[in-house]
Amino acid sequence: MPFEKIQPKKIYEEVADTIEKMIVDRTLQAGDRLDSVEKLAENFSVSRSAVREALSALKAKGLIDIRQGEGSFIKTFDATKLLFPINNAVLMKKKISNIYLKCDK
Repeated sequence: MPFEKIQPKKIYEEVADTIEKMIVDRTLQAGDRLDSVEKLAENFSVSRSAVREALSALKAKGLIDIRQGEGSFIKTFDATKLLFPINNAVLMKKKISNIYLKCDK
């Protein structure tokens, strides 16, 4: 029986996925302020740098807004924002594959 290779996740990805799930499940609502980096690190039992990377990933997805000196806030959730990066990743992989194929010739 063939098995799919399991890709290990980095710690910051686990933190980001957990917070994202809380947004999708509406446990965290638009406008809610997340705990401080220190408090999140303590709650997740991870380093502050892992939390900062997770918050940066969530900001890149458009799920949170980070305001210097104020904190991180949940933005209005739109499910299409989650699908758009996946579509782009698939398209980019195809484009990159074509570029590599052309370079190999």
